[in-house]
Amino acid sequence: MDKATLKCAEAEHIKSTYHQIKWKLHEEHLQFENTLGRLEKDIRRAKEELKELKRMKADAELSRDAAVKESKKQEETYYSDKKRREQELQRMRKEAEEKRSLHERTERRIVCVASYIEMQIQIHMCTSACVSACAYACMKQGWKIWQRAIGFQGREEKSLDAGTINITFSKVEI
Repeated sequence: MDKATLKCAEAEHIKSTYHQIKWKLHEEHLQFENTLGRLEKDIRRAKEELKELKRMKADAELSRDAAVKESKKQEETYYSDKKRREQELQRMRKEAEEKRSLHERTERRIVCVASYIEMQIQIHMCTSACVSACAYACMKQGWKIWQRAIGFQGREEKSLDAGTINITFSKVEI
């Protein structure tokens, strides 16, 4: 009987161990289903998040490309406008220089004509006794002023006949 009791006790011990293992496996089975369900949800959520991130990335790339395109367009517009303004500025400077040059030439002409008229007045104001000396001095002074003012390239023709002075200007280019 000892053997039978021993065997019975051992069988009880094995049975209780078996029930403990079975109970533990059943608990793990329940936890595993919950854990598995939770992991599957996490995977689905991660996939959805990845999909959303890919969509956001594509949108960001499109926005970046559009911004780069717009930036290049504005840069080209800026440089073309700048070039156009520089050309306009050069044209205006050239025009201003031409007007300044024309003004200077006109001013020189006015000075020359005024000097010539003044010289003629001085010649006529001289008395008959000193007509030759006075007129010749005035003529020389006026002639030099005239030549300096217009950069005269012609030739001088003078003649002194009985107190009269004739000055002929030839080929005056202003």
